[in-house]
Formats: sequence, structure tokens, C-alpha cells
Amino acid sequence: LIIKQMYMVPIVGFVFGHSYICLAATNAILSKYTSPYERGLAFGVVAAMTGITNVVAPTGFALAYHVLRKYNMEFGVYMIALLMVIFALIIVLGPLRKAVNKVIENMEQTDDGKQVNQPSYNYYK
Repeated sequence: LIIKQMYMVPIVGFVFGHSYICLAATNAILSKYTSPYERGLAFGVVAAMTGITNVVAPTGFALAYHVLRKYNMEFGVYMIALLMVIFALIIVLGPLRKAVNKVIENMEQTDDGKQVNQPSYNYYK
């Protein structure tokens, strides 16, 4: 039992560390690639999803632990978390990277050489 738990320590550390790093990276990406007009909406969506995750994840992992404990596979909860992190990395490296590259292509350059993202919707029509 101890050997099963020993190799889970680095996995758990990776999962928890990844979640905190991702939130900081998400905020940095939103700050850089959203226009000032859309920034509040973007941060609102991230805050809402973080709040939902903070409620759903502990409940879901507790239920999974309860079910897996019957089969003497308590460590399976960490495997589920690891699979979720791998899935998130695939999304970050695939569709999200394409979306960020598309935004970069659509950015306009100002007179002082800075790139500015224009809002995708004209609020002042």
C-alpha cells in the first residue's frame, strides 16, 4: 500500500502545481490578447468557471474516491486528475494556440509600435 502511494506524491504535486500555474497563465493571456472593451467579460467568464470548478471538483473527486475505495483503488482519483490535466494540455497546445495565433494576426499596430487588439464587436454602433 505504501509503494502505491509513494509514486502518487509527484503526480499529485504536478496536478496541483499545474492548476495554479494555469490560472496565472490564463490571466496573463487574457490581459494581453483581449481588447480593453472585452476584458471584463473575459475575466468574468474565467472567474465564473473557477467558482464552478471549486464546487464541482471536490464533490466529484469525493464521489469518485468513495466508489473507487470499494475496489481498493483509492489512487484512481489521482489518475483521473492526471488524465484531466493531460486533456487540458492537449487543448492548450491545440485549439487554444490556434485561437491565440489568429488573434495575434488580427492585432493592429499603433504609431509607437505596440500591437493593440481591437474589439470583435462594435459597442458604439
